[in-house]
Amino acid sequence: RRSYSHVPGSQVMKYSLQLDPKAVKEVRQVYDHREHEKKGSGDHFVNAIEACFDQIKLGTFTSLPK
Repeated sequence: RRSYSHVPGSQVMKYSLQLDPKAVKEVRQVYDHREHEKKGSGDHFVNAIEACFDQIKLGTFTSLPK
């Protein structure tokens, strides 16, 4: 669970991002698979997910990073 505050204009919106435990498990599985295929690619995958969270936090999320 991550909590964020976003200020669009003069209003403050507070919300939390909740991750489904199934999604966390899938991320771990993808991380392990990618690391097995190529060292460091699991970290790249997690960094891309964190970049999405950062965009959500800033209110600028439009698509997944390439």
